[in-house]
Amino acid sequence: MVTIRTEGEKEVKLFSTFQASVYLGCSPLTLNNWRRLGFFNPYRIGNGYYFMQKDLDLGVKLLNNKNILVNKLNKDRENINVRYV
Repeated sequence: MVTIRTEGEKEVKLFSTFQASVYLGCSPLTLNNWRRLGFFNPYRIGNGYYFMQKDLDLGVKLLNNKNILVNKLNKDRENINVRYV
């Protein structure tokens, strides 16, 4: 875990990609895919990506909202009456 100081002299802990994947309960590959899709906004330090805990929690909310929307769309599709000609 890396600790940095922000402008207000407040220390913030950053999770490495592996630590963040353990925190989220997913593989590092999945986390990197979600990062590329824009669900998580990491800091780039050296060759690695580091995540703040609040950003990880926000990304989880975004992913949950996406799943809710997908489920809602699937339910809406079931209710559509299709006629074959």
